[in-house]
Amino acid sequence: MIPRRFRRPPPWLTALFVLAALLTRRLTTAPGPAPGPEARRTQGPLRVTRVIDGDTLELENGTRVRLLGVDAPEMGGSTGTPEPGALAARDWLHRRLHGQPVYLENGPQPVDVRGRRLAWVTDTDGQLVNEALLEAGHARLVTSWDLPPALSSRLHRAAARARVAGRGIWKRRSRSPH
Repeated sequence: MIPRRFRRPPPWLTALFVLAALLTRRLTTAPGPAPGPEARRTQGPLRVTRVIDGDTLELENGTRVRLLGVDAPEMGGSTGTPEPGALAARDWLHRRLHGQPVYLENGPQPVDVRGRRLAWVTDTDGQLVNEALLEAGHARLVTSWDLPPALSSRLHRAAARARVAGRGIWKRRSRSPH
């Protein structure tokens, strides 16, 4: 008896085996990098129970959240005197989110030095609250945290629109005549 010679499988069968191996590997290993904030919600919905200031919230689970990419005027802290626009920013955020569920997306650094969770906050309509705060003119854009490439231009445009329209902290102050 003459031994059978090994025949090479057709290319389509080789491609099928390679595809099956890749799919099996993908399903058994850790996932790759996650999509940006608008595509991934890491936690939520969680109800907002308190608005501390124009860029800080407290959630039903006790977590304090600092909105990424924005800096609202300070409420005063130790001095007790709020910066111009601080009360308006806090009130806007309170009207917008108090008692409402939100979704959180972590930033590159999970917490700040005060123990607040750093996050992109999305409401149940899918609107990024950080961006809406800029658009309303109640905060400045903060670029010292690396802005996600998918959001950078949106946030810059929102801040610019508020500035050009003179909304919130960008409102033109009338000068008193001498």
